[in-house]
Amino acid sequence: MVLSFSFIMPLRKDPSTDATPPTIQEQLSTLIAISTANLHHLDVIITQLTTINTLMINIQIETMAKIMSPPPPLPPQNQQRRPPRSRLPTTMLSTPPLPPSQRSLSP
Repeated sequence: MVLSFSFIMPLRKDPSTDATPPTIQEQLSTLIAISTANLHHLDVIITQLTTINTLMINIQIETMAKIMSPPPPLPPQNQQRRPPRSRLPTTMLSTPPLPPSQRSLSP
């Protein structure tokens, strides 16, 4: 035996058929609004990437400048530092050292 329940619950109509479909102008307006929002978001991302890229290039330029810079120039010959002078008297500097055999004999 087959029972039909159509008398209990009437068939529902598809709600999408009740509303009229959007016009081409409405569809274009929606598309333009979404595209504009996406474009603004991409513009923000591109600006951030450009800032990061510029910072990285500046860091590389500074590093290369430090690596490539020449050493500081030497002072002129007449102003170069001389070795420190000994504090011994001049007479002691002019006397040659004794050979080891004579050192043990000296008082």
